[in-house]
Amino acid sequence: MANNYIITIGREHGSGGRYLGEELSRELGIKCYDSELISEVAQRSGFAENFIQNHEEHRPQSFLYSLVTGGAAIVGDQPVSVQIFQAQSEAIRAIAARESAVIIGRCANYVLREENVVKVNIFVHAPMFARVARVSERDNMDAAAAEKAIRLKDKERQAYYNFFTGERWGDAKDYDLCVDTSKLGIPGTVALVKEYLKLREIV
Repeated sequence: MANNYIITIGREHGSGGRYLGEELSRELGIKCYDSELISEVAQRSGFAENFIQNHEEHRPQSFLYSLVTGGAAIVGDQPVSVQIFQAQSEAIRAIAARESAVIIGRCANYVLREENVVKVNIFVHAPMFARVARVSERDNMDAAAAEKAIRLKDKERQAYYNFFTGERWGDAKDYDLCVDTSKLGIPGTVALVKEYLKLREIV
């Protein structure tokens, strides 16, 4: 069994990746980092937590965009999103060095690619109809609004991941498991991941 391991979860919006991470953390007795990362990133970057919450997982806007919109895209020598990504990456590596954990999103599979820690990288997806149903119920919106929100969020995540990693978001070669949560549901997917961890003698 591994003394220290990290499960990273990349996910399509509405596929249940956050719920999967939370359930795995409970079942395995390890911490799940999603929004919990923000306080650590704030300490490393010097930005306020609410500022990070509004700017994380966004790629840098172009300089022209910044001029047109008047947005404060650059602080110091680098775009804010780059500074946040760097602080976030440091926080992720620090977590991996000190404890077993589930880390959701934030290019964690890429950030930890060269770290000497046991990693299980998962990408969670589902058909649009299943994601629309989940987002509609969770966020109390109609199907059309839910689908629009899903497509926008997926586009943002894809742009963010591709920009910071140079890889292609959702590419199966970058993950150990790619799972359609509509087939087994979250409980069944948790059971699947746990069985995989056992077969690899991680837990």
